[in-house]
Amino acid sequence: MKVVLDTSVLIAAFYPALDRPCFSRDVFDFVTRKAECVISDYIRAELKEKCADKLEMSQERIEGLWKLIRSRVTIVATPPEIVAPKRLRDPDDLPILALAAAVDADYLITWDKDLLTLRQFGRTVIFSPRSFWDSAG
Repeated sequence: MKVVLDTSVLIAAFYPALDRPCFSRDVFDFVTRKAECVISDYIRAELKEKCADKLEMSQERIEGLWKLIRSRVTIVATPPEIVAPKRLRDPDDLPILALAAAVDADYLITWDKDLLTLRQFGRTVIFSPRSFWDSAG
C-alpha cells in the first residue's frame, strides 16, 4: 500500500488539540509502519513554512519535527504539474494530486476540504484521517 499524507495531516499529527483524539497522529503512526508513506519536496517546504509562519514554532522545534517525519517517510522530488480536474477548486492543491499520480498512490490522506470533495483522483482514493482510520480498522 502506498499513501500520500498532505501537509494538513502532518501538522495535525504533531500539533493536536489536547481534548480530543488525534486521528492524524494515529494515521501517521499506522501508515508509516504498515505502508510506504510518500511526501514531496513541495509538502516539506509547505510544512516548514506553515509551522514557522502560522503556528509560530521555533526553528529548533520545526527541525525536530522534520527529523522525525523524514525518518519515517519517503521523500520524492515534486513532480511536474498536471492538468487540473474540473472539480478542483484550489489550484494550490495540484502539486499534491501530481504527487499522488506520480507515485501511483493507493490513498491520499488530507484534511483539505477541496481535495476531499474529489473523493478520488485516478486510482487514488482520497480520505480524511478519520475516514481512513475507520476504513482501516
